[in-house]
Amino acid sequence: MGSGPSIGGTHINDRNFSVNIIHLATNEEVTFIGWLTAFSDSFSSTWNETPVYGRMDSLATFQSTQRKINLGIDVVASGRNEAHRNTEKMNKLIQFLYPVYEQGGSLKSPDQAIISAAPLLKVSYTNMIQNNLNQDGLVCYLEGVDYNPVIEAGQFFSNRSNEQFFQESALSLSFTVLHSHLTGWVKGQGKSFYFGADPNLDGRAQHLVNFPHGGTLNRSSAGASPASSGSVEPGLGDGTSNPPDPVGVEPPPSPTDEGKEVEADVGASQEEKVIDTGGKVISTTA
Repeated sequence: MGSGPSIGGTHINDRNFSVNIIHLATNEEVTFIGWLTAFSDSFSSTWNETPVYGRMDSLATFQSTQRKINLGIDVVASGRNEAHRNTEKMNKLIQFLYPVYEQGGSLKSPDQAIISAAPLLKVSYTNMIQNNLNQDGLVCYLEGVDYNPVIEAGQFFSNRSNEQFFQESALSLSFTVLHSHLTGWVKGQGKSFYFGADPNLDGRAQHLVNFPHGGTLNRSSAGASPASSGSVEPGLGDGTSNPPDPVGVEPPPSPTDEGKEVEADVGASQEEKVIDTGGKVISTTA
């Protein structure tokens, strides 16, 4: 699809706005343009309950908090060649469900093969699926893939190779996140608490005030504001400051330039803008 259309100077299929999946054991990688159709991020805590005679409530002991992400993606092709490439991406993604073997081969019995690495993945998508410690991907394992071609959207056929490719396919992915950094509250001085780490004790530690979907907003220097009784983190609704601009997004224009841009866009704002992106149409009106 080339460089793809752009909105506000940002390409729709820019890598930063795509779903990127890396197979950690092999470093193989697939990337899908971020046409998200579904997204859910579920957090569930597990408690061990012990009934006690004469008590109405059981004694509950905390064990863990688990995170699961469900993702729906529409994979769209602008033509036969891209449909072929998308099929290859689907094939590789499904291969990511399988482990790495030390020995063996397709002609040998599976009983003769020795597993050397589990199929762990690193998944990233904007600030919604991101390691808040370093803005890298989240380490996950993939519970399953649902691959559903949209038949009515169109198909491509090859008589010579007896192959069939689809204009559009729907993907549903289910991940379980493996936390690679401390997730929890750390007691600081006095009555202060920090999520992730107390940067006043170690300047290299990061206070993960942005967990889980805050992007690059963190506190890594000494003197970061802690959470305490009745306090609100600066920049998070208290009206005292604003979070920094996201990486890769240009800062707002200065007051002197703003008037010029508004004047130049007066004519363009009166009409509807339609962008065709290979089967997906975005329609925006001012």
